[in-house]
Amino acid sequence: LQKDHPDVLLLVEVGYKYRFFGKDAEVASQVLGIYNHYDHSFLTASIPTFRLHVHVRRLVKAGYKVGVVRQTENAALKAHGDNK
Repeated sequence: LQKDHPDVLLLVEVGYKYRFFGKDAEVASQVLGIYNHYDHSFLTASIPTFRLHVHVRRLVKAGYKVGVVRQTENAALKAHGDNK
């Protein structure tokens, strides 16, 4: 997705958080005032799911395009499904 849309900051839902990765994490940390860190050699920054609309609004107001990737499967569904 990032290669197809290089001008968009991508937020990926992971559990109860939305995470930015790489360059997007750097931009988000500067604009939103959140902490970024390395997690398994990937630079990442995260926001809680219930604050998504607040942070997206702030990023758009700062002039950025934002893409949201929602999680369609959780651990419980995966454990009982065919997609293991």
